[in-house]
Amino acid sequence: MTTRHRYPGRDPGHRRTAATPPPAGTADVYLVAGGDLVAVFRDPDAAAVQHTVMTGANLDPITRRISAHEWPRVRARLRATMPDLVIVDARTGDDQ
Repeated sequence: MTTRHRYPGRDPGHRRTAATPPPAGTADVYLVAGGDLVAVFRDPDAAAVQHTVMTGANLDPITRRISAHEWPRVRARLRATMPDLVIVDARTGDDQ
């Protein structure tokens, strides 16, 4: 007698593991930019609040999600091309 497995080609003794969160520093960050301000958040809800505030101020903001390890490179490019830009990293609470 042969047994038909629910998932052909997969070992029936193989168990799936639960997904683990990415290591710190590799998660996504949320950028909100409008006017002369760029704000960076860990939490998408906080970024949405900032976007709403900027929209209320008629700044026509944009929001982008990038990986945290890309942020230093993006920040350096922003600093090099727009030195008067205010960059706020709300992940640490510091103005940079």
